[in-house]
Amino acid sequence: LVPKVKKLKTLASRKHASVHQRRAILGFLAELDIQELPLFFFLLIKPLQGTSVTADVSRQCLLSSSESVKDEFDSISILKQFTVDGLKGLSWKKKFGFLHVIEEILAVFDEYHINPFLNLLMGCVVRVLESCTAALESSKCKEPSLTDSGFNVAAAYDIVDREIDIVTSTAVKQFKELRSLCLKIVSSALAKYENHDFHSEFWDLFFTAASPLIGSFKQEGASSEKPSSLFSCFLAISRSIKFVPLLGRKKNLVPDIFSMFTITTASDAIISCVFKFVENLLNLDSQLGTEDGSVKRVLLPHLNVLVDSLHCLFTIDSGTKRYYSLPNPFIIWAGIIS
Repeated sequence: LVPKVKKLKTLASRKHASVHQRRAILGFLAELDIQELPLFFFLLIKPLQGTSVTADVSRQCLLSSSESVKDEFDSISILKQFTVDGLKGLSWKKKFGFLHVIEEILAVFDEYHINPFLNLLMGCVVRVLESCTAALESSKCKEPSLTDSGFNVAAAYDIVDREIDIVTSTAVKQFKELRSLCLKIVSSALAKYENHDFHSEFWDLFFTAASPLIGSFKQEGASSEKPSSLFSCFLAISRSIKFVPLLGRKKNLVPDIFSMFTITTASDAIISCVFKFVENLLNLDSQLGTEDGSVKRVLLPHLNVLVDSLHCLFTIDSGTKRYYSLPNPFIIWAGIIS
């Protein structure tokens, strides 16, 4: 059954049927006892592992736990076998296919069946995300170079340079699409399992891999029509009591999100998400009361930025035009004042 899950037909007429077939098989697997699932997940992740030695380690870890799977098995030992260098050797098509399968699994499996394997799956996804970031950052540093081998280097340079640009731009586009899919899957998992205990290593890799995007996050408000998958991740984090302290890991993240209110060209969709982000924080703070200050530690250092940004939004012309279409602006003000 695993090949039927992993591979879709290339022809459009057959691909649609293959998607339904994949979902049907995953639906069947989702009804099995948890103890029967480790082998399926081993076969699923096996192609991502570079050597038979690392695959054997993963197989041993998964199958040895099949008799005692309840909450979670030792995913850390398996994920140690994955490296950025190992993922480099995989084709873009294979990585993209793997991520689509993970996306379907998260949609089909219920929490009881997915919970023991969730850290393993998300650990794989965030490592693919890390490899995408490494590749994209590397592409920024590379400059085409030629050596004189007895032919006209100057004349050949233009030809080769154009070819390199074509290859590089195609590869960059593919890595960006792959990165976006990784973030989409992460945001979906965070939204669906907001009480799950994702390992600290997952969060370390996530914030490291997303760091270049976070650095230019404010620009999203000026150039994007819809919120990005990364914004969806932070929106999911802002809803969870368990995750919200993580927003303090990047110094400028929260104020940059608040500052999107001041961008006159920001779309209604972006502004609505910023409002939802703020509303989530205020709701969590209200739920926690005075005993837990985790939300206050995220919110209070940037309260002036929030108030100034809201003032800017409600006073500029573009803000007044869409004032009544924004979600609960008075509730936000009331929450800040209280």
